[in-house]
Amino acid sequence: MKPTLLYWLCSGLLMQAVAAVAAGAPPLALQLEPALSTVPQDRDIVLQVVHRVHRRLAMETVELNHRRSRITVQPLAPPGPATVLTGEDYVRREIAAGRWGPREVGRSFVAEAGDTWASEMSLTLFAPPLPLGRYRIQLSYRWGENESQVVTSNPVEVRVVAR
Repeated sequence: MKPTLLYWLCSGLLMQAVAAVAAGAPPLALQLEPALSTVPQDRDIVLQVVHRVHRRLAMETVELNHRRSRITVQPLAPPGPATVLTGEDYVRREIAAGRWGPREVGRSFVAEAGDTWASEMSLTLFAPPLPLGRYRIQLSYRWGENESQVVTSNPVEVRVVAR
């Protein structure tokens, strides 16, 4: 049987995955910084996300990656269960707000080793504003095909206070 194009494409993807696992460390590092560590209740929590790429990596924006990006919001005071927000939450809120159209489908791209960039992440794009309290927020991104291929940011604490 003669190998097909699909066979060669899958073989190439498999070789990339094997090389990534063999390399050990994640190809990406994420660092979070809150724009404000104390946020009035009527303001959005905005986090700066710094991406540092260690080796070539195919990525996509949150609109496309569905559950590969996860934002974990852990209430500390008062304590409560953690909430995990994903790209699916983002898309649902954008559709509900009438801001989602055929042009807003996100994009895929290749980040090269040595690339570094910062972006802002607004929590209200994923969920309603948080109630009064203190929260630990952390971001994770699954860069590979299985759950062990995840990079996690540093946790940051944010307090939501009365206006």
